[in-house]
Amino acid sequence: PPLNTTARIFHGGLNRTGDLDASGGVDCDDVALFELGLVDPAAVDLAQPDWPWRIVGDIDGNGLLDERDLGQLGQLMPEPWCSLGGAVGGALGAPTLDGSGSLEEGTPVSVQLANAQPFGLTWILIGLEEISSPFLGGTLITDPIAVVGPVPASATGTLDLAGSTPAGLLAGQLLYLQFWVEDVTAPFGFAGTNGLKGIAP
Repeated sequence: PPLNTTARIFHGGLNRTGDLDASGGVDCDDVALFELGLVDPAAVDLAQPDWPWRIVGDIDGNGLLDERDLGQLGQLMPEPWCSLGGAVGGALGAPTLDGSGSLEEGTPVSVQLANAQPFGLTWILIGLEEISSPFLGGTLITDPIAVVGPVPASATGTLDLAGSTPAGLLAGQLLYLQFWVEDVTAPFGFAGTNGLKGIAP
């Protein structure tokens, strides 16, 4: 749905729709505040006492903060991806995971692994909920609904996976990804990337 004009607040000539923390742009910090606002709005009220975060967060203008707004919040970001931390290092330090592309059905999307053990076998975990539990010296970001692998990293410790966003993701659906890489130099034989959270529009 189109953005509702009632959710827009102009300040200094800037449209602050979706800018829950009044930083001047819509980013992962706003996503974190939005998610907190869904479960504990009083905590966000305390954190943002002088900024109408509920108005700029109600992007569709229906008077509620819900998953539809979260999906539209993702559309306002340059890329609908947020890094969650949780990595555990290996031969080349902590491997990293980045995402690009929209999570709109049928559009190109890709994830990029870097700093992995050269030629190391990798597994990517895909889930719909964040659990952030201790795991192999790092953090297991999601309880996976799918695991892809093993796939070897390149000679430089990189791997790019590209495709199209599958059907079935609802507006505001969160998708969590994380790579684990076989690496004898890691504390428990596996290095793990940061978690990655994507937001379906």
